[in-house]
Amino acid sequence: MGIVDLFSKSQRRERGEIPDVYVYDIIPRELRVQIVHIVQDTLSP
Repeated sequence: MGIVDLFSKSQRRERGEIPDVYVYDIIPRELRVQIVHIVQDTLSP
């Protein structure tokens, strides 16, 4: 049996009333710091 997508839930999603689970345009500061450290460790002799 598949996942049931109710009409009311699909309508709310289309109207934007249900927020997306992921936010794609914001990178947390902690992640940016980790990426910088990884790149520095990789490129340093």
